[in-house]
Amino acid sequence: MKSKPIIALDFSNQKDLDHFLNQFKNEKLFLKVGLELFVKFGSNIITQLKNQGHQIFIDLKLHDIPNTVENAFTNLIELNPDIITVHAAGGVDMLKNLRQIIDEHQASTKIFAVTILTSINNEVLSEQWKVNKTVEQQVLDFAQIAKSAQLDGVVCSVGEVEQIKQKFGSDFLCLTPGIRNHLKHSDQKRVATIQEAKQAKSDFIVVGREITKSSKPYETYLEIKKVWEENE
Repeated sequence: MKSKPIIALDFSNQKDLDHFLNQFKNEKLFLKVGLELFVKFGSNIITQLKNQGHQIFIDLKLHDIPNTVENAFTNLIELNPDIITVHAAGGVDMLKNLRQIIDEHQASTKIFAVTILTSINNEVLSEQWKVNKTVEQQVLDFAQIAKSAQLDGVVCSVGEVEQIKQKFGSDFLCLTPGIRNHLKHSDQKRVATIQEAKQAKSDFIVVGREITKSSKPYETYLEIKKVWEENE
């Protein structure tokens, strides 16, 4: 059974957030709280959404020295989220103790390491980062770091899922943002349709503005959910 499509809450004020969620009636959702919302409301927003019965993905992409990340991660675990993200670029030393923190808290939270943001393509990697690899090669290297640190999986684009599954096994999870029902221009460069995500065997998909900016968000969500779940 696939997870529900994760909705990225691209809001910066309570009024817009409440108006959006009120359109979903009693539907229990899987919601992504990122920097924009977390910086505005802090941990209170997580508690509020959990109390409403929603699953929560805290997408802060933690990246700092190991001690700082471990302390921040511990604080987030106490909020009982379903998913937390960290940056694979922080290396094994930054990541290796996070599984132990999960076990100590007897938490069911999944840890995903961000590989390469979907706003980055080969041109950015070579010309700005000065990395002599393709995006796909660098993603696999970051996935190896996450695997070595015993994380649950990685955040990547749909285009890298098949290679990751082949190299690390089907149990190594792939969470894929940049999902569109219909592809169109955005600030994300490595995007894919829901059908492409299904074919690639993505485990989780994140859909943002296609739902949050829709004139009928509830109906759009149900359409996306149906396509994602059909023929499982």
